This record gives sequence, structure tokens and C-alpha cells, in this order.
Amino acid sequence: MYDFNTVFKETQPLRDKLAEQEKILSEKMAELAVKKKALQDVNDKIAHLEATYRAKLAEKEKLENDIKMCELKLDRAQKLTGGLSDEKVRWGHDVGVLQSREPLILGDSIIGAGMVAYSGPFTAQYR
Repeated sequence: MYDFNTVFKETQPLRDKLAEQEKILSEKMAELAVKKKALQDVNDKIAHLEATYRAKLAEKEKLENDIKMCELKLDRAQKLTGGLSDEKVRWGHDVGVLQSREPLILGDSIIGAGMVAYSGPFTAQYR
């Protein structure tokens, strides 16, 4: 019993120190858990922001491609309208020529009908 008492008295300060250190350890572990939760929240926010960033980059590239396509279509439309403006001049000239030949339509039609009748599918007897 005496030996037990001696050992107990010698180890009592060590046990007290151990209890104190365990108390400090549990407090620090609680702080660590809070800090880990905060770190996880920050990491989740970073992951969300990165996903948003990638989505916005993809949308930006799509919009840039749309802009290029619109510019290409606009260029083609300008070429087409330029070509059609040249055609407008030609068509205006053709309309003038046709209007000047309008009085001749009746005679041209009679001559055309005669040519069709002469060179058509009828034999000489029916002509």
C-alpha cells in the first residue's frame, strides 16, 4: 500500500498535467473543427465561383462566335445588295427598252403566229 501511495503521489502531478493538456487538446480540436468547417465553406464557394466562371467563359465564346457569324452574314448581305443595285440599273434599262418596243408587240405576235403555223407540226396540205 505504501508503494502504491508513493507512486500515486509521484504521478498525481503528471495526471493533473495530462488532464489539463487533454482539456486544451479538446478546446483546440473544437477550434480546429470550426476552422475546417470555415475552410470547407470557402472551398465550396471557390468551386461554385469556378463553375460559374467556366459557364460564363463558354457563354462568352458562344457570343463571340455569334458576333463573327453576324458580321459574316452582314458582309454577305452588303455584297448582295450591292450586286442587286447593279441589277436595278440593268433592269431599269431593260424596262425602258421593252416600253419602247410596246407598240411593236401586235405585229411581232402576228409574225410569230405565222412562223409557228408554217413551221409547226402541220403538213403542207393543212397549212
